[in-house]
Amino acid sequence: DSLKELFETVVNGKYSYGVVPIESSSHGTMHNVYDLLLANDSVSIVGEIGTSEKHCLCIKENVNESDITSVIGHPHILECCSDYLDHLDKVKDSHITRVGSWDSAAACYQVSQDKSNINIAAIGSQEAASYYGLKIIKSGIGNDQNAETRYIILARSNKLTKTIVDPIDIVNRNLSRDSSGISKKSSLVIALRNTTGAIFKMSSCFALRDINIVKIESRPATTAMKLNYLPTELLPYSHKHWNLLFYIDYEPSSNNDINGALLDNLREYSIWIRELGSYASGLQHIEAKPTNWNQIIDL
Repeated sequence: DSLKELFETVVNGKYSYGVVPIESSSHGTMHNVYDLLLANDSVSIVGEIGTSEKHCLCIKENVNESDITSVIGHPHILECCSDYLDHLDKVKDSHITRVGSWDSAAACYQVSQDKSNINIAAIGSQEAASYYGLKIIKSGIGNDQNAETRYIILARSNKLTKTIVDPIDIVNRNLSRDSSGISKKSSLVIALRNTTGAIFKMSSCFALRDINIVKIESRPATTAMKLNYLPTELLPYSHKHWNLLFYIDYEPSSNNDINGALLDNLREYSIWIRELGSYASGLQHIEAKPTNWNQIIDL
C-alpha cells in the first residue's frame, strides 16, 4: 500500500496508529510525508522512533547475483544503496535497471510474485526477505552503514496520546531522557508573510524562550495547493511560486505557559499556523562512522 493509503486507514479509523518513515540521516527528508501531514488535518504525530536498518539484496532461491538485470526498491533506498548498485554495474559491465516501489516490503513481494522475469532483485530488510521466501545474497549494502531512519507514529487527532506516550512500548530501546523521564518534541507547519526579516522574527520567538529548534524544512506552497486541501486564508498565498511553508521540529519547554506564549507569538508573524503534534522521541542518535567497504564487497 502507498503512504497515502496508510494515512487514509488512520483517518477512517481502520487502524489506530500508522508508522511512516520521514527522514534518513544519510539522505534527508521524504518530502511527500510532509505533504500528506498537511493534507490530513485529522491526523497528528504522537511519537517518533529511530532505527538503524541493514539494507539487503534479495533474490529468488534459483537466481544468482550474476543473473540480476534489475533491482526494485523504494526510490529513497535505491539512492541510499547507490554505491553498491554502481559496483554491480561495473562487475556485470552493464547497467542494472533501477525500479521504484512503494516500500521495501512491496519490493520483496513484487520479486516473489513475478513469474515472467526471475532475474530481478529487491532491496529490503531481512524480515521482508524471510516473509516472502527470498534469499539474501548481500547484507548491509547501504552507502552509510550507520544510517538511522526516523519514523513518525500517527494517530487521529482526537485520540488520547497517553496510549503511546513512550516509544519504548513499541520498540525495546534505551532512550535518552530529560528531567521528566521522556525526550519530548513538537512539530508545526507555518506560512510566513513574505516580508523582510520574517524568518528572523519567527526564529526569535523560539530563541527568546530558550526553546531549541531541531529542524526547519521548507516546502512549496504550490505543492500543498495540488493536494486539494488548504485553509481558505492560505489559498491566495499558495497560487504564487516560491511562496513556502515551513515545517518546524522543536524541543518544547516543560512549562506549558511558555509553549502557549510561543504559539501566540508565532501567530503575530504568520499568515497561518498548524500544530502537527507534541510527542515522545525515541531516536537513537547513532554516531556516524566511515563505511568499511572491504567488509561488504569482495573487491
